[in-house]
Amino acid sequence: MLPILSIGPLSLPASPLILLLGIWAGTWLMSRRVNSLGRSPEMLDQILWTSLAAGLIGARLSFILRNPWAFKGQVLSIFSLNPALLDLLGGTLIALAAVLYLVSKNQLDIRRTLDDFVPFLAVLAPALYLAAFASGDGFGSITDLPWGVNLWGAARHPVQLYYLIGGLAVLALVLTNALRRFQIPGSLFALFLILTTGYLTVLSSFQEPVNQLILRLRPFQLGCWAVFTLAVIFYPAPKQDTSDE
Repeated sequence: MLPILSIGPLSLPASPLILLLGIWAGTWLMSRRVNSLGRSPEMLDQILWTSLAAGLIGARLSFILRNPWAFKGQVLSIFSLNPALLDLLGGTLIALAAVLYLVSKNQLDIRRTLDDFVPFLAVLAPALYLAAFASGDGFGSITDLPWGVNLWGAARHPVQLYYLIGGLAVLALVLTNALRRFQIPGSLFALFLILTTGYLTVLSSFQEPVNQLILRLRPFQLGCWAVFTLAVIFYPAPKQDTSDE
């Protein structure tokens, strides 16, 4: 774990720095892909940054509503940069709502827009996992395997690194165009969703259970499995585009 990154006289929190770098790299890759398709990325950039801002604000507000006791006597901590004070689910839902609103407002094709966001998401996912590993969040269950990481008084699965390997594999497919050459709008995003929720469903079995298990599965696993199943059912069968982009 590396919560603080020392660069000369500066001591920077590693987790937020990794996330910022991931957002920058994902935005660059997304713009490059859209430009290669002969379209302007300006509208996508606007949607992206607006939805990110809405998601961050929503994640903090959702955390406050769910944990008001955490700020008792420390009102100013509402403005803290600590990522642990963010509700990921609430922020994601609000960010998605912002994306849908802006897409509808600007009369864009939602399926094509989701496809355009795949390069950004493919970079952001590994950044999230690496940031979690740096901060120690989302640690794994106790193990006796030789690659276990000592955390909270025990050797644990480096589950964040398991996720990182899965995320990098998907990113490699995106970078090599293996997931890009489809004619049917929405198929790229659907395939990305299938691959991502697929490895999360399997690898989250190594996560330390923090919530009550349901049918021997963690709620996060059930959620990923549900999304995976829906994406498979509604996946639009693609036709490979043999023309040069």
